Amino acid sequence: MAQRLLQLDDVRHIDSPQNVASLFQKIGYNASAQQLAIDDLELPARSAEAIWDAYMIADHQHGNESLQVLLFQLQDSEWHSNSLASNRMRSLAQSLCRRPSNFLLLGTKNYDQLMLVNPRKTFDADLNLKVSIRKLLIDRANPTNYDRDRLDAIAARNLSPQELYKVQCEAFDVEKLTKEFYRGYREIFEELQRVIKANNQHSYFTDSNRLHQFSQRLLGRIMFLYFLQKKEFLAGDRNFLKTQYNKLRSDLEDTDFYNQVLEPLFFEMLNKQRPDMDSPWGKIPYLNGGLFDRDYGTGVIDAAGVETPPQIELPNSLFDPSGDKGILKFFNSYNFTVSENVQGDEDVAVDPEMLGKVFENMLASEERGQSGTFYTPRGIVQFMCVESLSRYLADSTGMDLEAVKKLTEYDSELPGQDINQLLTKEQAKKLKKALDSVRICDPAVGSGAFPMGMMQVILSVKQAIAHRTDGRPVQRGSLTISQWKRDIIANNLYGVDIKPEAVEIAKLRMWLSLVVDIPDIDDVEPLPNLDYKLMCGDSLISTIQGEQLIPDPTKDQQTVLNLTPVQAAIQPLIDLQHQYFEAHAQERKILRGKILEAEKNVFRVAIADRRSFGLGKQRELENKIKLMKGKVSNAQEKERQQIADKLAELDKFAAEVEKGMRSLNFFQWHLHFNEVFQQKGGFDIVIGNPPYVRNREINDLKPALSQEYECYTGAADLYVYFYEQGLKLLKHKGHLSYISSNKYLRAGYGEKLRNYLSSSKIEVLIDFGDAPVFEAIAYPSIILVTKNEPKNHSTRVLNWNQNYAINEFASVYKNDGFTLEQKRLTSDGWRLESTHILNLFEILRSTGTPLGKYIENEI
Repeated sequence: MAQRLLQLDDVRHIDSPQNVASLFQKIGYNASAQQLAIDDLELPARSAEAIWDAYMIADHQHGNESLQVLLFQLQDSEWHSNSLASNRMRSLAQSLCRRPSNFLLLGTKNYDQLMLVNPRKTFDADLNLKVSIRKLLIDRANPTNYDRDRLDAIAARNLSPQELYKVQCEAFDVEKLTKEFYRGYREIFEELQRVIKANNQHSYFTDSNRLHQFSQRLLGRIMFLYFLQKKEFLAGDRNFLKTQYNKLRSDLEDTDFYNQVLEPLFFEMLNKQRPDMDSPWGKIPYLNGGLFDRDYGTGVIDAAGVETPPQIELPNSLFDPSGDKGILKFFNSYNFTVSENVQGDEDVAVDPEMLGKVFENMLASEERGQSGTFYTPRGIVQFMCVESLSRYLADSTGMDLEAVKKLTEYDSELPGQDINQLLTKEQAKKLKKALDSVRICDPAVGSGAFPMGMMQVILSVKQAIAHRTDGRPVQRGSLTISQWKRDIIANNLYGVDIKPEAVEIAKLRMWLSLVVDIPDIDDVEPLPNLDYKLMCGDSLISTIQGEQLIPDPTKDQQTVLNLTPVQAAIQPLIDLQHQYFEAHAQERKILRGKILEAEKNVFRVAIADRRSFGLGKQRELENKIKLMKGKVSNAQEKERQQIADKLAELDKFAAEVEKGMRSLNFFQWHLHFNEVFQQKGGFDIVIGNPPYVRNREINDLKPALSQEYECYTGAADLYVYFYEQGLKLLKHKGHLSYISSNKYLRAGYGEKLRNYLSSSKIEVLIDFGDAPVFEAIAYPSIILVTKNEPKNHSTRVLNWNQNYAINEFASVYKNDGFTLEQKRLTSDGWRLESTHILNLFEILRSTGTPLGKYIENEI
């Protein structure tokens, strides 16, 4: 390990251009603070106007190699928020990177914060320059160990300019940070569970699931608090938790940080409305949403009818910001950012997206008993979201597909983006209508990566629409963006997962996304309730003994004035779910009870309907048998047993309904998301990363899967059924976009699925082969299908090369992909080769002699 060159005090002293230069001298740069004339930089007018002062901190030249470190002091008006400052720095990077030099850019307003920006250049197929940035925002008064270590990591150490630039790129690697943070998080999670068990001998934590759930929620809530305090939403203190811990320990001898600070903060302050956000510590917002509901109890009900919570004992050492294994020490070691990463702009810090990645890794590694990277890489999520949403918007508006894609990357801050050339007002109007009505679902939602990815793409298009319609851009980090996000969550996004903890993570991710764009604590609105947007259940099973309990409203016999009994029973439920979304704590509790009763009523009506149908079939069969004088054929005996089994299953389910039990072993799509099917006939987009579970691990599911899926084979892995289910959930001309194992492309068990998919348009097909894209799936592939007749359709395909950069995914696909007639994707296996090579295969196959004939079929 290289010798540490900096101390935290060195970072605290960067309060002037000269002291910034001094710091860079300590890490080996030939540094000084040379003031620059802004006009000499030859920047676009908008970028030049944003700068108050500029300095050359270092200029390393060697032959044709060049690396410059430039410091920009921005105008006060350009740093209303960190998001706005990031936009300005990215715009500066875009302009400067047209020069042959490489750069490290530094941005500040008044030296309270310093933003380090690592720009990276790429070129598309038309040789257009693309600039992306990685950045680190340092709070000078409160630098973290991670900040200091990043500065140490970019030390010059007598490197050439090109070598030094490479070192800077490695130091600003977000993926390395994610893996490092995850390893540390896993350690404190395991330590937390050990300490809880050691200090709480009561029966509540003897259940390992309860212990796991409590630990996950406690750490999730604390992480949420770190983002809140970064926004100064906890009594205006960016170090609120550390401050309260130290104050408690100094004021009192016998103290309990968990019970005296955390529990009151969670369950009293953040979860209850108070006049003027008043609290013992200062101004703290009421958040609602269920995030800070007290979700554990003893089962003992007091005189007021309230379940008493267990007394939980957690030693202060568990949280100690100075202790070796303290939770606060671990989190304090990292830089938390409330900026959400967008395409081409990433923070080298713990951001809301990383929270989802960490939890998804935790879930996957526990489930599989192995460690690794189990989340879908950001570049792939972005690509899949852009491709599917762009096709939906192009279909809905009649716009050119490539023109729509440009809008998904729209950023008013970047040079060369003229909104009047990109979009007409009439097109903007059509796009707005299409975005308002889009319905998107991830049936294996996990930590929410795809819904959140979709939200960011929708926001980019909304910004373009608003700029064209209103004549002025809407900045990230504004209240308008927060309201748009709330509307997107309410109207456009849906998700299901069989794991309750995954759904909790996805909710947490959405709530965080709403909070980060609120500029001021006085603008904080209570968070929405997401229980009926992100739901628990088995996405694949929606029948009982193969019978659809809740009929598809698009196929059910009904008219506007004459709803079937089941649809009539569902209408009140839909109204209650809409009310629930914005309900506050007490109202939420009442509405939840009404919703459960409304669900019961729907099931009662549906069960009665199916029982009546089953009894009718039973009578009909028995009458046939009577006519045959009691002689029962094998087929009739089998049918008799099937009817009896279905009726018995209905009776069993009816009993569960009356007990208030909602099984997670199936999910009633046409009940819980009924309005989607009523209004649109299905989802516009189904997107996700289906779980990779081998066929030998789903033996207990096979009887149900065999009754529900055309693609069923006993050898098929679980993801196969997500493909068929995804297409079933789509409306006509809807779009399915999945990343999963590529085994179905050629395996025998994939033949039924290949035929099933071939009945629709296969728009995109990418095979990663054995490239190590991520460890969740050994050999992944991406497919995008439009639910429509293929006719003479051609598919754009790509065989991924290990030398490709995953963060340049879209460019690689555009540059190196090729088209293939869909009819060449035959049922015996999909070979992603050029037409020329496929023709050669056909010639060899038709004229050659199979190897087996030479060796008498002995292989």
